[in-house]
Amino acid sequence: MILFLLIWLVLLLFVSYLLSNRDLMAPAVVTSGIWIFMLLMFLILKHSLPPLNQVLLSIFLWTTCFVFAALFVQSLRFSVSSIGKKVPSVRIRDIYFLLSVFTYPLLLMFAYHAIKNGETGIWALDLRKAVVDSEGGPYGGLYLILWKVAYAIELTYYSRKNRLRFYVLLFLYVSMGILLMSKAVFLELALITIIILWYKGKIKMRHLLYSLAALCVLFIALQKMRHHLSSAEGAKNDFFVLYIIGHMSAFDTLEPCSASNFGENVFRIFYAVPYKLGFSEIKPVDTLLPWIDEPIHTNTYTGFYPFFVDFGQKGVALFALIFGSLFGWLYKKRKRGGGQFFIIMYALLFNGLIMQYVAELFLTNFAAYTYSVLLVMLPFVFTIKGNDKLVTNNNSSL
Repeated sequence: MILFLLIWLVLLLFVSYLLSNRDLMAPAVVTSGIWIFMLLMFLILKHSLPPLNQVLLSIFLWTTCFVFAALFVQSLRFSVSSIGKKVPSVRIRDIYFLLSVFTYPLLLMFAYHAIKNGETGIWALDLRKAVVDSEGGPYGGLYLILWKVAYAIELTYYSRKNRLRFYVLLFLYVSMGILLMSKAVFLELALITIIILWYKGKIKMRHLLYSLAALCVLFIALQKMRHHLSSAEGAKNDFFVLYIIGHMSAFDTLEPCSASNFGENVFRIFYAVPYKLGFSEIKPVDTLLPWIDEPIHTNTYTGFYPFFVDFGQKGVALFALIFGSLFGWLYKKRKRGGGQFFIIMYALLFNGLIMQYVAELFLTNFAAYTYSVLLVMLPFVFTIKGNDKLVTNNNSSL
């Protein structure tokens, strides 16, 4: 079954690559390519995981529906967006930068208290436990989202004039990854940088390979710092098994349509808001999914989890069509006179596309992605005349 699925995915990859003008970063290419890699790793890596079962059908439905939807929307004609002709307000960029710098002590305070009150004596592990206990980030993490958006904008308009500002924001971003002990933060930083530089023609395939190699080394180092893993602990503690292929095996432990309430995972926000306001007694599902120990110790079940648990395989296919259409639209808008705005938007959302093999991020982190989109839009919507020349000049040296 895996062999036939791999052949189908290779065909999807080939078609997607040709119909996307040979762009490796196109959503249809990325989606089919990711699942080819995951299945190959399952066959190549040494592990004791059981054979894949229902996840294979989900991969087939997801990739097929996603790719066809994305390619179909990419083939449509869209008008040139007016926002694509604008440049971001320098004043709002100034505000973003100043707020980023002034909120940096909040992260330092979080790290200080996490290490001081830690119970393990391992500073890296204490930091990570503090992050998990605070549901993903210190103080709700809103200012961390601001840093991310500010970094993406300054990288897009990088020049000698904003060089210092860019490196300060890069330092904040790297500090975030270290002090939160988060591989996901470093991955997101790398992907934002890669997408922006890729569509500006500043990097090529060899740079992508170098980046992947560097990330792999960094992730293994972070994992050892957090958990002191040793190779003698067996396959269940192996980094690649745990973080590359274990999610597929975990998915096979799920029951379709097993949610307690209708669409409680997919439509979590519609349960969370009334519950928060006191209008409902139905508590929203936790964004941190339940842990399992067999066949592997994990709490991630691929990006199909909410659709499968709520609506079964039909839900996987339906939401693949929806997400494929959305990414196809965003990708086409970037090409259709979208300017820098849609490059930034695509870069900020690209992490969720890449991480589909691990977990569903867009609905789970709906508020965070909404904040990101609004923060990107603000400087473009409220562009002040007289800034255009300055921003254009800033962009000329990139």
